[in-house]
Amino acid sequence: MTTSPSAAAGNFTPVTPAQQTVISNAISFYQNTFIDPITVNIEFRTTLSAGGASSAALAYPSYAAYTASLLADGLLYNNTVELTGVANLATGNMAQQIRDTTADCRALLGACAGTLAGVGSVTQNGLDGIITVGAGNYGNAAVTEHEIDEILGIGGWGTILGDPQIVNGKTTIGPLDLYRYSAVGTPSLTTNTMATSYLSVDGGMTSIASFNQSGVGDYGDYTTNPCLVQSFQVCANPAAIGANSPEGLALQAIGYDLPEPSGLALLATGIGAFGLFGCRRLGLTQS
Repeated sequence: MTTSPSAAAGNFTPVTPAQQTVISNAISFYQNTFIDPITVNIEFRTTLSAGGASSAALAYPSYAAYTASLLADGLLYNNTVELTGVANLATGNMAQQIRDTTADCRALLGACAGTLAGVGSVTQNGLDGIITVGAGNYGNAAVTEHEIDEILGIGGWGTILGDPQIVNGKTTIGPLDLYRYSAVGTPSLTTNTMATSYLSVDGGMTSIASFNQSGVGDYGDYTTNPCLVQSFQVCANPAAIGANSPEGLALQAIGYDLPEPSGLALLATGIGAFGLFGCRRLGLTQS
């Protein structure tokens, strides 16, 4: 991984050494947890405004190609979360294509190049994502992790809700929409604020986390009770992100892999031959 602060441009200011430490620590979690042999190019920016935001380069693989790759990836890495999700796809939301981030698309399908252009960055073109965080929030590691998650394909970019559901003439859903339920065997894909919606990879039987259905903020984020890294708004003392946190499980469900299966008892599928793949890990390149 190579790192360097973003150059000042427009309303953006350089990342300070203190902010760089927060970014590097956040990146370390993904590099030390997931083993996908890809590099994700992200530019970090600082503004004087509050909060955080992300822009992601997008790809549109067909539903058939995407889900076939989920199965192949799950078998290759013995990803029990992913394989459980694939086994229950028939009960979830379906469409002609998936609106995916190029980072997740590359993890599954290979040839998905980043398309965003940076401002004065080392990698000026071909970025997978641009993250902008208010200077005051760079002290909150959860904000940085939240936005990295979105570039990887969960959170706001994980759902099509709030955006057009017909793209290039084809019905479209996001990666997490495959696992969005309101009850056992009942998929959920609505902006109705009265609806129930939660993340589940076993056909709705187990709720991993409740999605934000308030109409405020990203529908692909979680609620604030409990307070999580991927909650739709900043909340006090979020639970730490980890392999078995709701964020970690969501990332596994869309194709990011651990050195060995999480062994989550609720989602165990009985698949044997657990493998250890430790030769390469997910690389996030910061510009």
